Amino acid sequence: MKNLILILCLSSMFSCSKVQEKTNTNTTSKEFGLNKEWNGTYHAEAINRDNAKTAFDIIIKSLDNISVNINEDGNKESYSNIKAEIINKDKIKIIYNSSFENGMGTIFIEKSDDQFYISGNPIYFINPGNNEMPLTKLQ
Repeated sequence: MKNLILILCLSSMFSCSKVQEKTNTNTTSKEFGLNKEWNGTYHAEAINRDNAKTAFDIIIKSLDNISVNINEDGNKESYSNIKAEIINKDKIKIIYNSSFENGMGTIFIEKSDDQFYISGNPIYFINPGNNEMPLTKLQ
């Protein structure tokens, strides 16, 4: 919880330009035939400038059944039964906590060939200067 307060304080100190992406909320995973391509277990971790380690474990059983587990320097949070929004065929949006302000509860997963990347405001504060970091698909 103290890390969340620290992140919110830091976010008020930095001004970041927010890029809005146009999405079609009527697009379903069946239309793209993507559901199984995204299935798997993903992991990313980083150490921020305060030496706090944050790890994301994301389990996608389907785009309508996602779990997000976050470990912020020993403080664990779990979110389940999350639905992804398809941005395009190579990018999904996961809102794991809609109560956070300024998109702090939203992450994006993007694939490029066989590589995966996680991005979003929480990633920016873990990995300052870069809004994305590699995401390992474990299975």
